[in-house]
Amino acid sequence: MSTSSEPARIEPIDLRWTAIEAQLIHAGCLKPLSMADTAVAVSYQPAGPGALVYTVRYSMDIVDRDTRPAAHLAVTAAVVCTASPAVTEEDIEAYGHRPLLRYLHDYLREHLHAITTMMGLPPLVIDVAPELNEPPAQPTPLAAPRTIP
Repeated sequence: MSTSSEPARIEPIDLRWTAIEAQLIHAGCLKPLSMADTAVAVSYQPAGPGALVYTVRYSMDIVDRDTRPAAHLAVTAAVVCTASPAVTEEDIEAYGHRPLLRYLHDYLREHLHAITTMMGLPPLVIDVAPELNEPPAQPTPLAAPRTIP
């Protein structure tokens, strides 16, 4: 926490997919595929002065148009961010709830499309950040390493 007159700002500077887990359940799937039972977990830890590393794990079951299980996917991303001196714990928490997920969503869409295609499934096409258009249910306090359900 700082008394600097600089505004509080967190900016992503690097994104890396650090883990990909893909389990094919049924290869004879019917188009289109969709996500069911999706979970997102976000944590962060300091990475030196003025830097944070957020870890985001998406875990989801993929089903076909008849809701038959097609695959289970889990992908983990590490996002390195710069943080201005004025950034508070509340700022870090708030960034992990909304802006970070908005930032990752388009990359996730592309990644899931490619993974399902490489698995021999119809490509998974997901909406443009639909869950981010809704207000958050309840902010959850974080602890370092911090987890956002």
